[in-house]
Amino acid sequence: HKYALVSEPAPLNVSYVSTGASSGLSDGVLRISAFGGSAPFAYRVDGNLVAEASGVVSATGLSAGSHTVFVTDARGCTVTTNAIIYEKIVLSAQVTNVTCFGLSDGLVNITAIGGSGVYRYRLANRGSAVSSFQSTGKFGGLSGGLYSFYVEDALDTAYSASLTGVRVSSPISSVGVTVLQKTSETYGFSAATIPPV
Repeated sequence: HKYALVSEPAPLNVSYVSTGASSGLSDGVLRISAFGGSAPFAYRVDGNLVAEASGVVSATGLSAGSHTVFVTDARGCTVTTNAIIYEKIVLSAQVTNVTCFGLSDGLVNITAIGGSGVYRYRLANRGSAVSSFQSTGKFGGLSGGLYSFYVEDALDTAYSASLTGVRVSSPISSVGVTVLQKTSETYGFSAATIPPV
């Protein structure tokens, strides 16, 4: 008996990484990679040919939303996936300053928009060790100074944003107290100031 060996190519697969689009603009990017199958590959996004290549290709000029990616290999096998481009993450800060000298009751509330809408936040204060991530953008117990904040998308960590130079103000010294002292010799008053502590 004679036997013929029939080889089968590896399954064709596709992966992608997206770069966010600005709100209202078409500046998003998909970096698409095919593996398995038989090179070269034809890459299409929303029906438009992007490139015929064997490596990673970039589809540019895309808006936020869902895009259909088609990859066809040299044997005519095709794989399809839906790729999501989120809007870029944009951060803003609301600051509550320290109330009195020497206290650490400042508060910064970071608001994020864009991405998937699910975020994690962390804080680094003036070059000190970076804090661990937290699920809210509220940071309390702050002394006066400049702060930096980092936010990343909890569902797609390719999306992140930083906000630096957020100032929490603090009174520069304690308040001086003026006490009026009665002098029996003159039956008048003289002022004595107790210096700040």
